[in-house]
Amino acid sequence: MVAYKDEEGGTWYVSFYYEDWTGAKKRKVKRGFRTKKEALNFEAERRKDCGSATHGTIRRHHSWGLLTPTS
Repeated sequence: MVAYKDEEGGTWYVSFYYEDWTGAKKRKVKRGFRTKKEALNFEAERRKDCGSATHGTIRRHHSWGLLTPTS
């Protein structure tokens, strides 16, 4: 899991891809976390929720535009 620092606002954010129940790829971005730990906890919860509800693959979004499979 990766969290990114928003240098302008001084907050943390997460960005990742997942497949919804129809198989469509969706991007989820959540900003405004005060700590990196809060951001990572949010992503972990979402990954758990998305994985159990959709049985889909979640992919992490990297700031340089590459997609990599998560394990």
